[in-house]
Amino acid sequence: MASQEGLYSLYVLCIIIGCVVAVFIGYSLDYIATNGFRDFETTQEMSVEQKRYMREVRDRNTMRLLEQAKWGGR
Repeated sequence: MASQEGLYSLYVLCIIIGCVVAVFIGYSLDYIATNGFRDFETTQEMSVEQKRYMREVRDRNTMRLLEQAKWGGR
């Protein structure tokens, strides 16, 4: 009985180690695919039109949330 408990603990340990290895492999593949995360510095500034549109979308969504809060979501 005691040996089975040790065996179950070993299974759990192997699963945890396997998960950690899988995370490291995924991270390294993403790092290689994105050139070491250096592409973040090349993001461009949004245009004035895009900023205006995003502001309108935020305002519309805020108004909808306020209306739902006022009328109880009906």
